[in-house]
Amino acid sequence: MKQVNYLDEDYKKNLRNKVWKLLKTGDIEEADKIFSSKLDIHEIIGTWNWLHKILIEPEDTNPISIEYLVKKGVNPILKDEYNMAPLNWAMANGKNIEAAKILLKAGGDPNLADKGVREIPLYKVCYMKPFNKELLELFLAYGGDIYKEYKRYGTAILGKNLYEHIQNNKLDLFKEAGEYLFEYDKDIEKYGKDYFINKHKSLLKDEADSLLHEAVIDLDIVKIKKLLNEGYDKNIKNSLNYTPLVKAFSICRLENLQAMVEISDLLYDGTTDSIKAFIIRLDEWLDEYSKFKDNSELIEKREALNYLIKKFEVELPKKIERHNGKSKIKIKSIGWQNQHSELWEQLVPEIGVAETLQGEVIRLSGKIAYEIIDNGGLNWGKKYKELLRNLINYLKMATPLSKDYLERAEEIEDDLDENINAVTDDEIELLMEYAVKWVQQNLSPISLEKVDYNYKLFISILKYF
Repeated sequence: MKQVNYLDEDYKKNLRNKVWKLLKTGDIEEADKIFSSKLDIHEIIGTWNWLHKILIEPEDTNPISIEYLVKKGVNPILKDEYNMAPLNWAMANGKNIEAAKILLKAGGDPNLADKGVREIPLYKVCYMKPFNKELLELFLAYGGDIYKEYKRYGTAILGKNLYEHIQNNKLDLFKEAGEYLFEYDKDIEKYGKDYFINKHKSLLKDEADSLLHEAVIDLDIVKIKKLLNEGYDKNIKNSLNYTPLVKAFSICRLENLQAMVEISDLLYDGTTDSIKAFIIRLDEWLDEYSKFKDNSELIEKREALNYLIKKFEVELPKKIERHNGKSKIKIKSIGWQNQHSELWEQLVPEIGVAETLQGEVIRLSGKIAYEIIDNGGLNWGKKYKELLRNLINYLKMATPLSKDYLERAEEIEDDLDENINAVTDDEIELLMEYAVKWVQQNLSPISLEKVDYNYKLFISILKYF
C-alpha cells in the first residue's frame, strides 16, 4: 500500500531527487521499489509528470527509463505549461533519439509546438547534424506534417511551413533534409498524401506487436474480426504494455475516426483510462481542423468523435472562451503563471495589439518576458524598451498597483535600461505577475486607444531551431 499521504514534503522531495537520479541512469529496479511503496508514479508536480522531469536534460536520460514509465502508464502525451509533451523535451537541446523513438511509438505528436514555437520535434529532426534519414522517415510515418504552419504572437513562423522554409533557405544546415523532403513532396503531389504512410506502414509496427496489433495499425477490420473469431486475445500487450485498442488510439489521426468507431466496438473491454488522453487530443485536433474546413467535412468526424467520447466516458477540459470586450473579465485559474496564460488566451489577439488595456498589459508583459528569457535578449533595444515603458505606464492607470509594486517595476525598468544582464529571470517574471495583479484589480474592460509601437520582430532562424 502506498504511503504517500503519510510522508512529509521534505522527505518526499528527497525521495523524488533519489528516484530522478535512478531513472536518469536507468536503474529502474531500485526506482520501482520506491514507486511501489512510497511515491506515486502518476503524480504531476506543477504541470510535469515523471517523463517530463527526467527529460529536462534529455541527452543524459537512459531510454530504458522512458520505456519503463510508459509501460507503467505514465501519460506520454501530457502537455506542460510550455505546451511541451515529453517528445518535445526528448528532441530539445541535447536530443535523445532513442527516447524519442519510444515516445513516438507511445503516441507522441511530432508536430506539437511549444508556446514559443521553437521546440517542434519534426523540425528538430530536419536540423539535426548528422542528418538522420531513418529518424525523419519514422517521424513522417507517425504523422509528421511538413506542410503545417505555426503562429507565434499571431504571425506565421517566418511566413512558411517547414517544407517551404527549408526549400527557400539554401543553407548547409538544411541541405540533406531539403533534398529528402523535395523527393517526398513530389511523391505526395503525384500519389496523394496517404502515399508515404501506406508505403512505410511497417515503421509503425514493432517486433513485440501481435497480429492483432498489426491489424489495427492497418485499420484492417476484416482481419480484426477474423482474429477475434479464431479466439485471439484482444487484451494482449506489446512492449509498451499497449493493448491493440490502446495502440490504435495512440496512432489515430482525424481521417481514421470512422474506422476507430468500429475498431472500438470490436475491441472494447471496459478499460477507458489509458485511452482518454488520446481522445482528448483528437478533440483538440478536430477543433483546430474545423477552423479551416467547411461543415460538410466535419460532420462525420465530429459524430464519430462524439461517439468515442461517450463510449469511453471522457470528460473534455473546459475550453477557454475569448473575451467579448464588454463583460467583466473572469479569472478561474489558480497561481499567477496559470492566470497569465488564461488571460492571454482570453484577451490577446492573434495579430497586433489588444482591444483592451487589460489585454495589452498581458501581451506586453508576455512579449518582454519571451524576448529576454526565451530569446536571450537577441532583439533587445529601443523598440522593446518602449514596450516596457508603456507597460509600466499602464500599470499606473485605472486602479493602479500599489506604490511598492510600481517602485519595484520601475527599478527593473531602470536596470534593463542600463544592462539587460543586470536583471534576473525571476525579476522579469515579476513583471508578468504584476500584470496579472493589475488585471485582477481592473476586471471591467477598458478600451485601448490607438498605439504606434506595434512592429515586426526579425529574429535569426538559428535562434529558433
